[in-house]
Amino acid sequence: FHVLFEAEWLYRPVTASYDDPRAWAAVDDAGDLPKPLLDDPDVRFLSDGAGGIVANRAGGVIGLSNPSGTGLDRAAIAAAAALWPGLPLVGYAWGEELDAMLALGFEPVGPLRVWLTGEP
Repeated sequence: FHVLFEAEWLYRPVTASYDDPRAWAAVDDAGDLPKPLLDDPDVRFLSDGAGGIVANRAGGVIGLSNPSGTGLDRAAIAAAAALWPGLPLVGYAWGEELDAMLALGFEPVGPLRVWLTGEP
């Protein structure tokens, strides 16, 4: 086994108001993704045309993952929160992405270490 990466689990409580989510929208056609995944009511692929993120609902929270392009911003958070109102946001990050998520109101709630079998 070897450590693939270390990160921080993050939590952002429900807020009374969010920024305007209009710049971000759900993607209906995400290229090579299987149709059942696109049709899953608990998974949404969000994009602003320059970046993207995956939002998924499970266990009473909205998980955010797989940021790409411009990454996560306040409008992306608002778009994810608007999908399932009243649920807090969670995710994990490290490095510059961690700094950005902390600046967006996420709180660290514990360490994450992902292990991989085999040689590094």
